[in-house]
Amino acid sequence: MAAKSAKRTGSKKRGSRPAEQPARGGDVRTRWLLVREAVPGFTLYYDVSEGLFAMNEPGRATLFRRREHAIAVRSFLGENIVVVRCRTDARGELVVTSLPERCARRR
Repeated sequence: MAAKSAKRTGSKKRGSRPAEQPARGGDVRTRWLLVREAVPGFTLYYDVSEGLFAMNEPGRATLFRRREHAIAVRSFLGENIVVVRCRTDARGELVVTSLPERCARRR
């Protein structure tokens, strides 16, 4: 009976993967933003939780993990909304320099 209670070593569960490997093979740090350029120099970033746009503050925008989700939300917001790809750092915060030049206001 002692042989049955011994732990098996070296066996792997099926479907297991290292924690740092993404589930769907994409880049883990790629995110999507909803952006609207109101007038040159003023860019609006959509925040889903408040249902409002943040002016010239991309850090307050909602970061979507999947492009399909961003497109679905965009369909409710009307015209002139663009889905923009960006990156996050290791802490999950937006890397402003990853935004296209027309979307980021760099100081």
